Amino acid sequence: MRIKYTMFLLAAILAACTNEPLPETIVEEAPESYTLVVTATKGDDDTTKALSLDGKTLNATWKAGDVVQVYHVSNPGTITEMESTTPDATLSAQGSGMTTTLSGSFTGSYTPAVDDVLRLRFLPNPDYTTQEGTLDYIATHCDYAVATITVASVDALTSTVTATAPASFENQQAIVKFSLKQPDGTTPLPVTSLRGKVGSTTYNVTPPAASSDIYVAVKKASKKTVTLTATSADGNFGYEKAGITFETGKYYAIGVKMESRAMDKSLTEVTASEIGWRIGSDGVAYEPTDILPSGVSPVAMIGYISETGHGLAIELNNSPNKATWAEALSIATSGKTSIKNCTWRLPSFDDWFNILVGCAVEGDKTAFPIDGATALHPVHGFHQKYYATGFSLAVAEESGSNFWTSTERLTTTAYEVWLCFYDSYAWFREKAKTNSNNYVLAVLAF
Repeated sequence: MRIKYTMFLLAAILAACTNEPLPETIVEEAPESYTLVVTATKGDDDTTKALSLDGKTLNATWKAGDVVQVYHVSNPGTITEMESTTPDATLSAQGSGMTTTLSGSFTGSYTPAVDDVLRLRFLPNPDYTTQEGTLDYIATHCDYAVATITVASVDALTSTVTATAPASFENQQAIVKFSLKQPDGTTPLPVTSLRGKVGSTTYNVTPPAASSDIYVAVKKASKKTVTLTATSADGNFGYEKAGITFETGKYYAIGVKMESRAMDKSLTEVTASEIGWRIGSDGVAYEPTDILPSGVSPVAMIGYISETGHGLAIELNNSPNKATWAEALSIATSGKTSIKNCTWRLPSFDDWFNILVGCAVEGDKTAFPIDGATALHPVHGFHQKYYATGFSLAVAEESGSNFWTSTERLTTTAYEVWLCFYDSYAWFREKAKTNSNNYVLAVLAF
């Protein structure tokens, strides 16, 4: 019959058998600490989970019931990839504190043998992208740790397995405490949300209650740019620093002097509520007047969002060029800031119409008059929103100016839109393509 092997571990150490000729095997338990690499082993509170802070020291302890998965590995040098989808054994902590006994049974088809390498994984495959900013959350969801042991003996009589040495668990992420400060550098800044980027990896943190101390489990990173965007009762704040390194198994306490910053959203998040927001050169949408991050410039104003979430943003330009229709087609796409998944083009008749209507405020026209005239009057909303971005479009003041559309009327003509902010008037009409007095504003489609 098949022999079932049961593994007993004390602080992740497989039990060793005595040599005394007794009727049954006596297991001697050997202690082992489960700690982060940089912390002191301290703490023995079985009412709390594994992470606690003592001054600047982060302590790691077991909690009774913690589960560890065990895998037989053929390539001991690789710990970043899971050995299989199904563990060969599942162990549970029998007590709480710096040391504990882990015990459990091998399952499935694997039979342990001397010199086999076993990998022990605690909380494998964590989701770092969404966190709550507390040590309790990290301990329960993100405190991923790995240990490797070698089988020393397999006793078929007692169904026990021993290891050659204790298993020392090492964390596979860093834990960072961000202590957020107001721009004065001293006043704590409690935030209701924090979005962090370390290189290309994003961490979204929503604390249970507003807090100025945010704990985040982060993946290993070497010389990456760290960007923080926070929301608080006092507004929106940001921080950016290049060349930051986070080592696995280490705890970092970082004081952060935040700066007043624009509220931002990705272009996949914007709705009709964000019409009038600016799109930055980084491809992110920002509120109309807030300070943009260093190195980011506004390039377009959101004017329309469709029911499917696609949108149009009109170019922000105080000094648009004049051109013929053929030249305008080229100008609208040349020399523009490249933004991922977005396209610059000369706006069509429908693009202009949707933007003007999308920006409408109470009292504005949102459809052409019944008599068929191609005029919208008034269009206060577009005027107000464009000015709110800090751009004037002065050529549309007083007597107004004409702007090309990409929509052809005849072989030799195309539609233009006449904008007059003085009268808050927009009028679509036909113009010869060779006319070189019309202005060019591009539209960004996303």
